[in-house]
Amino acid sequence: MPQRLEIRLKPEIRDPEGETLKRKSRDYLGLKLEEVRTIQVLTFDTGLNLEQLEAVRAEIFTNPVTQISSFQPLARDFDWIIWVGFLPGVKDNPGSTAVEAIEAFLNISLPAGEAVYTSKQYQIKAPRFKKEAMERIARELLANDLIQQWRIYSRSEWDPASGIGIQIPKVALHHQPTVAVIPIDSLDEFARLNRGRSWALPRGDMAVIQAYFQKPETLEARKSVGLTLPTDVELEYISQARSDHCNHNTFRGLFHYKDLSTGERQEIDSLFKTCIEAPTLKIQKEKDWVISVLWDNAGVARFDADHYYCITAETHNSPSNMEPYGGAITGIVGVYRDPMGTGKGSRLWMGSYGYCVGPRNYAGPLKPKLHPRRLLDGIVEGVRDGGNKSGIPTPFGQVFFHPNYIGKCLVFVADLGFMPARIKEDPIELKKTEPGDLIVMCGGRVGKDGIHGVTASSEVYSANTPAGHVQIGDPYTQKKMHDFLLEARDEGLVSYITDNGGGGLSSSIGESSRFSNGCEVHLDRVPLKYEGLDQWVWINGRSGSPNPRNG
Repeated sequence: MPQRLEIRLKPEIRDPEGETLKRKSRDYLGLKLEEVRTIQVLTFDTGLNLEQLEAVRAEIFTNPVTQISSFQPLARDFDWIIWVGFLPGVKDNPGSTAVEAIEAFLNISLPAGEAVYTSKQYQIKAPRFKKEAMERIARELLANDLIQQWRIYSRSEWDPASGIGIQIPKVALHHQPTVAVIPIDSLDEFARLNRGRSWALPRGDMAVIQAYFQKPETLEARKSVGLTLPTDVELEYISQARSDHCNHNTFRGLFHYKDLSTGERQEIDSLFKTCIEAPTLKIQKEKDWVISVLWDNAGVARFDADHYYCITAETHNSPSNMEPYGGAITGIVGVYRDPMGTGKGSRLWMGSYGYCVGPRNYAGPLKPKLHPRRLLDGIVEGVRDGGNKSGIPTPFGQVFFHPNYIGKCLVFVADLGFMPARIKEDPIELKKTEPGDLIVMCGGRVGKDGIHGVTASSEVYSANTPAGHVQIGDPYTQKKMHDFLLEARDEGLVSYITDNGGGGLSSSIGESSRFSNGCEVHLDRVPLKYEGLDQWVWINGRSGSPNPRNG
C-alpha cells in the first residue's frame, strides 16, 4: 500500500529554502509573503510493511536534531499550500537514491515496478493574496510545466487528515515494442515524417537517404537478410548521425565571406577544417606536449613525464533554454563524461562554466518561455548540483548579460581530468576494440525524457521544439560509475571506452566497433525506467557534445 512521508525543519530552525522563495517572490513578482516553510515529501510505492517504513523514516530520512517527520500531514498554520512534483517519467534522482538507501539499510531488493517518488510542499502565510498569486508563484518561480506538475490548496480546501493525498507519477505505457517499417517513396511524405518525428533532417539529406534505400543493390542486400522498407530503427539512427549536432553540417558547409570594412571576399570550404582542424593539427605538430587531438572525446596533453591532462568544453543551450535546471545539470554531468571516456579513462578534477543570458532586470515583452532571471537561477542551480553531487568542485566561471540573449541563452560547461601516462606499460591515450570484446553500457536507466536531444538541438528553437529532449542528468549514478571505471582501468580491464553522448549507442558503438569490423548490439537489454518504450527511439540522448567524431 502506498505511503507518504513528510519531513520538515523544526519550527525554531530557520528555513533557508523558504526564505529564498520569499525573497524571489518579492524581488521578481512584487509579492510580499509573510512566511514560507518547506516540507519534503517521499511517496513510497512499495510493499514495505509498517515496521520497515518506520525504520527507514527514523534511521535514513530524518535528522532528529533538525527535523521532524511523519506519515501524517505536517502542514499547520498557513494560508496556502503549493505542492510541486515531477511529471510521470521524468528522472527523479533523489527518489532513485532513496531506493538505494532503503535497499542497503534493510538488506533487500525492491521488486521491479516499486519506487520512491519525491516532491515538495510550500507552506505559505499570505492572507492578502488570492489563488491567482499562488498560481503565478508556482508557474514562474517553483515549477516548469515541461517536467513538473503542481497543485494549490487554500486553508479552507485543506483536509488535515489526507493532506495532498498520494501522488504517484508512474508511467503506464500500454504498448508492445515493435519495429515498424516506414515507406519513404514520396519526398513530401518523408518531409512530413521528418517534422512529426523531430528528425531535423535537411531536405537535401532526405533526398540522399531516399535514393540510397531505392538503389537496386541496396534493395537486393536488404532482401538477402529479410528486410524490405527502411525501419524506424534505421531512420532514427541515420537522422541523429546526420544531424547538425553530430555531423556538423553547418561547420562543414561552404561559406561566402565578405569583410564589410574592406570589401574583401573569401570563400571558405568547411569552417571545421580551416578554423578548427588545421590550427589544432598545426599546434600538435609544433608542440611535443600535445598528445592526442580531434579523434577522442577530449584532447590530451602532457602534464609531466608520468601524467597527462585533458580539458573539454561544450554548450548546452537548447535544453537549458527550455528547462534551465535540467538542461544545465545534464550539460555539466555530460561534459564530465568526456574525460572519463578519453583514452582509457581519466579522473575528474574540476568543472567550470560560462553563462550568457539576458539582463536580469529585463522588463520588455517575452516571447521565450522563461525570464532571464528565472533562466539564470535554474542554470546556476543545475551546474552547482551537477558538480556537488558528482563530488567535483566547480571553482570558477563567468556570466555575461546582454539583450541579444533574451531569445536564447548560452550555457558553456567545461572540465579538467587527469590520467596516468601508462596503464600496465601501455600508453593510456591509445585504445581500440578487438573481435570478442564485450560491450557494456553503464549509467542511469533510459526513459522518454531526453529523446531527440541531438536533433532538437540541431533545429532553430521555437514553440514547436519538442519538450522530450529536456533530460535531467543523474550525478549520483555517474559518481559511482566514475569510481568504478577508474578501478577497472587500473586493473587493465578496459580496452576501449567512450561516452554515449548526443548520439547514444548508435554513435558510441558505431565509433568503437570500426576497429573490430562491426559488432552485435542487443537493444532489448537496455535498462528502461518503465516498460512499453521502444528501446531504439532513445538513440537521441544527451545533447551538447562538440566533438565532431562523437556527436
